Amino acid sequence: MRRALVTAIAVLLPCVVAFKARAASDDLDDKVAAPDAERRSDVTIGFSGGMQLGAASGYPNEAEKIGDPAFRQDATGFGGGGFVWIGGAFRDWFTFAIGTGGGGVSGGSLDAGGGALIFRVETFPAYTLGGAWRDIGFGADFGTGGFTIQRGKEVQADGGSASLVGASFFWEGGRFWRIAAGPTLDYHYYFSQTIDAHLVSLGLRMAFYGGP
Repeated sequence: MRRALVTAIAVLLPCVVAFKARAASDDLDDKVAAPDAERRSDVTIGFSGGMQLGAASGYPNEAEKIGDPAFRQDATGFGGGGFVWIGGAFRDWFTFAIGTGGGGVSGGSLDAGGGALIFRVETFPAYTLGGAWRDIGFGADFGTGGFTIQRGKEVQADGGSASLVGASFFWEGGRFWRIAAGPTLDYHYYFSQTIDAHLVSLGLRMAFYGGP
């Protein structure tokens, strides 16, 4: 019995030591690969919105009318809109989220607007410079949704299933607890076979970070 116990210890002890050494090595690797967060980590929930300037043109979503100048509609004007999102802050300088939102403009007798579901990527490329540079960010949106041009309740142009791409330049200059806020300048482009719309907005952005 004693010999069996000694044999078991002799076999298991090196395994335990090796496992602990591997775990310690993994912990060290994790610390080296992922330094402690200073500004952003864990979950992030954000919102951006403001006044918009935009221009849109399009056709009814009917095969015989697409591309026919007689049915083309053009709208230019002012309006507003915004987006909300939720995701993760994987580094102080990188976040990824999914969200939704939209906006529109009105000019003359026409109203142009729409919305989309988006994937949002944000980066703070000058973070390592420290100071206020840590809070200057760029964002990119990619998604799909819809966009229309209407006169009253009558649809004049319909984008169908439209794609969306966008870019943002922002500064998280104000911070309270885990909430960062500041100005944002955004551009979004909706496009499909029947719609072409450009929206530029200047407004406010707010983001909550779960840590540090």
